[in-house]
Amino acid sequence: MIFPDDPKLRAGAEITYWTQFAEMFSSRVVEQYVSATYPVRSTLDLNERPEVANSEERTTRRFLANLLAPYGGRHDVILQLADSPSLDELNREWAARWWDIFYTGKALSLIGSIHQHHPELGASFNKAMFILRKTEARRPASEFRQMGESNLHKAWAKFRPVVHLCAAYFRTESDYYKEEITHDLREYWKRQPALFNDDVFRKFLLFAKAAEDFATTYCAHGRRQPLVPRKEMLALPEGVIDPTCSLPGFERLTETQFAALNSYEVPQ
Repeated sequence: MIFPDDPKLRAGAEITYWTQFAEMFSSRVVEQYVSATYPVRSTLDLNERPEVANSEERTTRRFLANLLAPYGGRHDVILQLADSPSLDELNREWAARWWDIFYTGKALSLIGSIHQHHPELGASFNKAMFILRKTEARRPASEFRQMGESNLHKAWAKFRPVVHLCAAYFRTESDYYKEEITHDLREYWKRQPALFNDDVFRKFLLFAKAAEDFATTYCAHGRRQPLVPRKEMLALPEGVIDPTCSLPGFERLTETQFAALNSYEVPQ
């Protein structure tokens, strides 16, 4: 869902991710090794010990060898990176892909919120788009893609089969990184996804299931088909969610969103 469609961009993104992962993970392994081997620290800097100084480099090399093996090993990786698009292109692709996923998820969340908390107003995708265009145009994300009707339609069409996952991603990222998303997306994108946290991942799954159930059953006024027909939905596997668990609902609209909804006029 996140990786670019272009094969070269995707290879560059995956190789970059695994290289960063190897570096991060190996440093943690060495920290555990040091804590277990030298429980009482002396005044001597542990980094001066040869076995400590070389351990992280050896561990990183070992992880890299394993992680990059599917790409042909280091030599082929270097060739692929040399032939891959620039980092700027990868960042632009990432920004565009994030925008599509985040706002597809937010659109479904808005539809669910209107239906759950203001059913008399009639929830629809058009109303969700109207709210987004009215309330998000000056947000940091508008720097990367205009909050226009055409872009929102294209994003929805592309990610409709996984709209429940988009909604869960929007919900968990917005809760976990509220300040970062509001102020500086470039700094926010340097953080690992919120669902890497075990508690957040459980919330992600529960909300994804709630969003899936809603998207495959709710029919807007005058429509015979639900937002996403069940046969088109990439449903969560059976057994992932305990059937005895209560699923979360949709959050209420903010005052700004509700004001935008009240100004909506049906197209003539």
